[in-house]
Amino acid sequence: MQKINLFLTFDYELPLGNRTINPEKTLIRPTEKLLQLCDELQVPAVFFVDVMYGMQLRTWGEVEFESLIRQQLQSAVKKGHDLQLHLHPHWITSGYENKIYTPSKDFRMADFSENEIKKIVENGIHYLNETTLPVKTDYRCLAFRAGGYNTENPTLLFDILTKNSIKIDCSMCHDYYFASDRSVVDYRRLPEQPGWFFQNGDFRTSTDDGIFEIPIAGKKKSFTEMPTFIKLKICNLRTKN
Repeated sequence: MQKINLFLTFDYELPLGNRTINPEKTLIRPTEKLLQLCDELQVPAVFFVDVMYGMQLRTWGEVEFESLIRQQLQSAVKKGHDLQLHLHPHWITSGYENKIYTPSKDFRMADFSENEIKKIVENGIHYLNETTLPVKTDYRCLAFRAGGYNTENPTLLFDILTKNSIKIDCSMCHDYYFASDRSVVDYRRLPEQPGWFFQNGDFRTSTDDGIFEIPIAGKKKSFTEMPTFIKLKICNLRTKN
């Protein structure tokens, strides 16, 4: 029987939409259940942490919530899990009033200038280092997942990531396509290989230079599966309760 190696990964983030910030209900408790399950199964996981959200909490004065997040992430690292870079840049321009945040439409990294992207990446890595190094002195931030899986203008984005010592990207999924008013993600023309390098604006499968892509495992929807727009409506109703 052929064996394959898998990385179990989770995005550590909040959903989009007008949401009341509730640290226990929206993020801390669900993640704690997930960590308990991983412990029971003795399976290590990689958490791609939406660092922009953590940093924005400080700007909004939500220091207690941000502290809870940091404590949980450090606890995960102590248990053998890993933290890597996940960037939802819309937090920079999102609104916040009466404990409710309203996301902007600046959802893609491509919505920001080159200098802004550089600063976003640098600040994100710094936040992860600041969180993780106190509990894991040999920690390295070396992997990236784009917010919304959106790697539009990958030549610029991956060049900036490379200059910041990022070695791995985990944003792409074979045959995945998604379009909304915020972004368009089209991975219908990826290399057939299970992994490849991205270098100088092109995919390469026979080099050890550039950023190595570890694609996300995916499965095509069946005709009996619930449509995405219905799932989003259900999620919206649930999170408002």
